[in-house]
Amino acid sequence: MELIGNIIGKNSQNKPQTRFFNQISWAEYKTIVNIIGNNIVKKNNPTAQFIIDDNNKDVLNQFYYYITGSNEFKGNLHKGIMLVGGFGGGKTTLIRLLSELYGRLNNRVFTFISAIELTEIIKQEYDEDNPQKHISYYEKRPLIIDEVGKENKSVMVYGTLHEPMKDLITMRYNNNAFTLGTTNYSLKTLTSGYGEYLGERLLEMFNFIELKGVSRRK
Repeated sequence: MELIGNIIGKNSQNKPQTRFFNQISWAEYKTIVNIIGNNIVKKNNPTAQFIIDDNNKDVLNQFYYYITGSNEFKGNLHKGIMLVGGFGGGKTTLIRLLSELYGRLNNRVFTFISAIELTEIIKQEYDEDNPQKHISYYEKRPLIIDEVGKENKSVMVYGTLHEPMKDLITMRYNNNAFTLGTTNYSLKTLTSGYGEYLGERLLEMFNFIELKGVSRRK
């Protein structure tokens, strides 16, 4: 990871709070992406290899424009990113990769949680004296929310109906908290499931970027 540190040091000099790699070249970026990508995939499968190909290169191009603050980015540089795609296409690997790039530049560590886990947390840790306890831990910290839309939209705990994702997104929206995510669903489908209110919040918080291609899982 020395290369990453050198590049970050070079480009963030006198700008410790900047979000962008202002001068990183495509060649440097590609080298870093391969290093981080392979570290991520090998944690689960030591024989796996991260590959830049026709399915993910457009997304990685957009990530490059995003982290360099380029006007070629097809979205809003001040929003987070929601990566949209089919099952097994590599969304989680890519969003973790982006979080590593962002985190190393800004000295931040991202917390990772799946939307399904969120509903389990409220069931297991619900505190009647502090109903928002299960959410408040994730209120402001840099966060990746994986598989948005796959969870049960509501959950009954001690006779009270809760909507964990709605609560979390609303809290993070109100705190302007930087958020990354993955989903199998379009914004239209998510809005249909969550309602117009949360759909508007999602649109304001995220750039929706599509990852094309078939499943990489074998």
